[in-house]
Amino acid sequence: MEEQVLLECFELIMPWLNPAELATLSSTCKTLNHVSRSITAARTSDASRSFENLPIPFINSSSDAQPYAYFLYTPSQILPSQSSLLRRQAWGFNNQDSTLPIPGRIVPYTAEESGCACESCGRECPCGGFLERSGMMSECGLGCGCGSDCGNRMTQRGVSVGLKIVRDGRKGWGLLAAQFIPKGQFVCEYAVKGISDD
Repeated sequence: MEEQVLLECFELIMPWLNPAELATLSSTCKTLNHVSRSITAARTSDASRSFENLPIPFINSSSDAQPYAYFLYTPSQILPSQSSLLRRQAWGFNNQDSTLPIPGRIVPYTAEESGCACESCGRECPCGGFLERSGMMSECGLGCGCGSDCGNRMTQRGVSVGLKIVRDGRKGWGLLAAQFIPKGQFVCEYAVKGISDD
């Protein structure tokens, strides 16, 4: 009984570990090595951590043993002032038999008053469209009267085409299409934290 409780505790804690911490813990005993391999398999099968409609698998055809790239994932924008809250994220918890709750997802802050007050959005909706000067798209938000099916909420619906993250031996990890994408099809919003040489 005590061993089962201890194992469930490890299954709850281990998805929060980064790859180096996971490797260290997995080398301590066969049971933890088995849990670690299960977490690694889950991480390799879906970079989006089940936040998206479609899984985004890692494919490493290079000779290095790194099966996936570790990073924090969010299905929507996080404000810079909130980025410090995103230090760790559970990833790889897949024990269907566990009585423990699945670790929570990161939910970004969105103000109640965000978005437009349109009754029904159409081609003339002032909230949506491409902003020429900034090169950015504008969309309806939570205040839109059309609801989540609004045609001006393309990026808010998440990934809608098959993607994969592939490792190239010379260039590293890259996001590629896993299916044909017609011209004009929305793929996904892709943003990374900027890193400077300073």
